[in-house]
Amino acid sequence: MRRNIKKLLNDPYHSKKVENTILKISILGLLSLVFVQFFLSSDTIRTIIGSNNNGNVIAIEESAIYNPPGWVEIEIEKLSSYKNLTLLKNGILIEDAHVDKDIINIEVYDGDVIEVVTTEYDEPINIYIHNVSENIKNPNKGIKFQSAKNIVYLFKTEIE
Repeated sequence: MRRNIKKLLNDPYHSKKVENTILKISILGLLSLVFVQFFLSSDTIRTIIGSNNNGNVIAIEESAIYNPPGWVEIEIEKLSSYKNLTLLKNGILIEDAHVDKDIINIEVYDGDVIEVVTTEYDEPINIYIHNVSENIKNPNKGIKFQSAKNIVYLFKTEIE
């Protein structure tokens, strides 16, 4: 038996056949990896699988059911006098906030970080959490912040 194995290993025909088989398997594995990555990165195929109890496939657009938004009202004293005041959500400028007098209403999701950029103003700016939706655990209504010509970290949203 040992002679047969040694004979097969020393036979150039069998060695070449084994090398070719390993090469073909490697190429097929690499091509399948590329195909799977392309398939998963396609915008039309992105789904959340198994995110509900019955295992149905749910489109990302419908997944807000499982990650509900909330809202936070931020009050900034004398907001109209601070034209260059910037609000950031996760480091990105908030452009779709609803402003009513000195109160800014922002839609938030769990884990959103809200900051205010006050670097252009020397005087301290008073900022309050005016109100929050019922599903929000953090921030709490009534919290007060004061700027000092800096970027003020207000809160990281926690939704129940």
